[in-house]
Formats: sequence, C-alpha cells, structure tokens
Amino acid sequence: MTSWADGIRRSWRSDPRRFLIRTGVGLVVALAALFAWQALTATLALNQARGTAGALTKAIAEGDVPRARTLLTEFDDATTRAHHRTDGPLWKAGGSIPLVGRNLRAVSTVAAQADVIADEALPRVVRV
Repeated sequence: MTSWADGIRRSWRSDPRRFLIRTGVGLVVALAALFAWQALTATLALNQARGTAGALTKAIAEGDVPRARTLLTEFDDATTRAHHRTDGPLWKAGGSIPLVGRNLRAVSTVAAQADVIADEALPRVVRV
C-alpha cells in the first residue's frame, strides 16, 4: 500500500511541470472558494445590517431606548462580520483586478465605514 506522500513524490518525479500546474490550479480553486464564502457571508451580513438599520432608525425616532440598544447590538454585530470578511489579503488583491476591483473596493469600504458608524457614532445617539 502506498502512502499519500509516495503518490506526490511519484507524480513530482514523473512530470514536475504537470504536478506544478495541478498544484497551482488546486490553489487557485481553493482561494476562489474561500473568496466566494467571504463574499457570501459579507453580503448576508450587510443585508442584515441594512434591515436592522431601518428598525434602529424607527426605534430612535420613537424614543424606544431599550429597543434601540438591542438593535444597535445586532447592527454592530452584522457590520463587524461584514468588515472582517471584506478586510483581508484576498479582498486587497481582488481590488486590483481590472473591471471588478472597483466594486470589491467599494464593498470593502462600505463594510468598514458601516462598522465605524456602528462602533463610534450610533452608541452616542442611542445614549442620548
């Protein structure tokens, strides 16, 4: 019975170029899957934040401070998740890709700024 490592060594010795191409393709596929997961979870978090923002605005306007505090916590959690998902090396690299880079940078900026608002500005409004 051959081990997994034996199979890799045999593949490398028989055709190193083919091995490197397969490894490179596998790495690209893995990075693309990771990026897709980050994009999906960031989208879900931003959509949750958008929905919570409307309810939070209403609670603040009505003076319902306990509800506003609860909604602020939900909003902050969602924006923090979105910010963490869109702030990494894959998103920075994706931001330099022609045609799509501008959109990726925009999503990352929106997530970061929404997180700043949730962390710094809104707690002051809810306390007042």
